[in-house]
Amino acid sequence: KEIQRRSAQHDDRERKREEAARRQERYKLLKPLKNRIDRVEKEIASLEEQKAEIENNLADEATYRDEEKAKTLTQQYREVSDKLGSVYADWESVQEEIEKIETEFEG
Repeated sequence: KEIQRRSAQHDDRERKREEAARRQERYKLLKPLKNRIDRVEKEIASLEEQKAEIENNLADEATYRDEEKAKTLTQQYREVSDKLGSVYADWESVQEEIEKIETEFEG
């Protein structure tokens, strides 16, 4: 009976050690991705702010009195919108990677 108890304790310790190793591996894989998500989200916020500012300028009737300014703002709007689309795609890709890793570690 004592042997069974010690064997069960050993099995329990081994199981806990394996669980800790899995948690560490999960953290090691997810940490850089979550850091990347943070950076991308900050970039999205900045681009959204720029886009809103440009939209406000484009909505101002006075902007169109200066044809060059209107062209420049329109070009900037296009560039920011394109960059925003690219950054959102990057965010989505990283998010999918995170979900994949989390799913693998759930099983």
